[in-house]
Amino acid sequence: IALSLPGFLRSKKIKSYRYALACYLKWEQGERQFTEVGETPKSEYQKDFSHYFNLKTPKSIPMNDFYHSEKVQKTINTIWAMDCLRWRLGRVLEILITRDRQQYLFEQGLKTELIEIFDAKQSPRNLMIRSS
Repeated sequence: IALSLPGFLRSKKIKSYRYALACYLKWEQGERQFTEVGETPKSEYQKDFSHYFNLKTPKSIPMNDFYHSEKVQKTINTIWAMDCLRWRLGRVLEILITRDRQQYLFEQGLKTELIEIFDAKQSPRNLMIRSS
């Protein structure tokens, strides 16, 4: 499923804010485990990072300098690149892993088929091995 350029840029900004918040929680607060910060309406990401940060934490401090720092931006760009690879290769890996499972079952004497269980637009992760 293709993503438009505006959709891609919107996703990048949303992920960038989330990654920067995770950096802050890990680097500045010493959090070692994942911290759930909840969902945020997309309209909130149109504002600056300080606004987003103050929605997610009990603090009210300016955070734009932190967000724009070289260390944070480098980390955001690295994680974003990995996410893009995961998005592009996810379907290929899913097919390969599922085909490997299907091959194992074949080697055990079972006849199977690989099917899509619903429309890919509903969920791209839609493969199932069915015994035939």
